[in-house]
Amino acid sequence: MRVVPTLLAVFLSIAFLAPPAWCADDPIAAGDAYLANKQYQEALEQYLTRLRADARDPAALHGAGLAYAALRKPAQAMQHLEKAYGVTPQDRTVVANLALVLFANDSQPRACKIVSDYLSLSQQTPDEPLLHALYFMLENASDTTRKSRLYDTAAALALSYTKSLEQQRPNYRKWGTGWVSQETYDARIAKQKKAKVDLDELEGMIKRSDRDIADAEQQGREIESRVRRGFDPVSRLLLQQNVVTRLQTTREVLVKRRDELRRSNDSPFR
Repeated sequence: MRVVPTLLAVFLSIAFLAPPAWCADDPIAAGDAYLANKQYQEALEQYLTRLRADARDPAALHGAGLAYAALRKPAQAMQHLEKAYGVTPQDRTVVANLALVLFANDSQPRACKIVSDYLSLSQQTPDEPLLHALYFMLENASDTTRKSRLYDTAAALALSYTKSLEQQRPNYRKWGTGWVSQETYDARIAKQKKAKVDLDELEGMIKRSDRDIADAEQQGREIESRVRRGFDPVSRLLLQQNVVTRLQTTREVLVKRRDELRRSNDSPFR
């Protein structure tokens, strides 16, 4: 796994010196104690012992998924967490850990869907921390994920859910994991809109630059052919090569400005 999910890291941060004696006849309790003590292989063995007796035990499936994740075995981790989710789809802890493990292992659209599905059923009792987890996934999603229908659905749910929270706090708006005044929110949105205009302009300039470079390179090839046949001096080819170099340098500057603007552009999902 490239990323250790935040909730998983918190879950695994609790330490015990050893499993308590009362865990001896309870594989789930023993597994939880081993897991908290970062003895992941021992924890896994306890959960698997329980699963041999009951393959649908959600606590054992969830614990085995966490142990596999900690052991850097994402395929097995996702498999067991998916099974736990299938048994208890409204278990908040299972939802959070499955989503974050999926997100860390290139299953981003499904991760967003799982959290948004859970939140859509819990709007009567708002869950702000889990909304923050969805924010994290939306903000850090890949370009491919951002183009998916599931991403759009999750983003719409996040905004709708946020609106219901904002109704409880007049004159304040949610921004990422915090709250800001309406005035600050309006200023940030205005800045964001301007940045969007600037980004669109830069993208257009980069595309034009690409066309100019392609044209200049084609002219260079034609000049090179004429030079080889003795129709043009070498100096003309060198001049054309300088033109291409200048155009490429200009494009690099534009790309750098675009990337800097993207990084500096604030987002309500942060």
